[in-house]
Amino acid sequence: MVAAPVAASRIEDAQAALSAEFITTRDDPRRAVAACPGAPACASGSTPVPEDAARLAEAFRPFAARGLKAHVSGCAKGCAHPARADLTLVGHEGRYGFVLSGSPGDPPAAHLTFETVLERVRSPEFTSLAEAFQPETVRTPT
Repeated sequence: MVAAPVAASRIEDAQAALSAEFITTRDDPRRAVAACPGAPACASGSTPVPEDAARLAEAFRPFAARGLKAHVSGCAKGCAHPARADLTLVGHEGRYGFVLSGSPGDPPAAHLTFETVLERVRSPEFTSLAEAFQPETVRTPT
């Protein structure tokens, strides 16, 4: 049996669909972000880690291109990546504690909403994670 030729547009559509679900290129920023299942899959998690990690990965792209790593954990256990990361986010009561150059069990500098984390990572004002998450520039939302 001879397969019928496939239109180039169908191949491109299939590749785009695969790329949305799977890492298919070496420069995919999701390779730089470790993540656990989070809530509700894990009883210890209080945040939707997979969704947040995917959003963080895209914002984190410039840092990933420089070889930096991030970890989004639903709790301080850090099951997905118990080691240090350049930016570690630890879920706690629906927010994230952030730890620079540390692990999920380290004390967070502050707890932020995920949207605040994204704003800081995306901001062109900051060229490093240390600048983006300086304690004097981070205001914990009430």
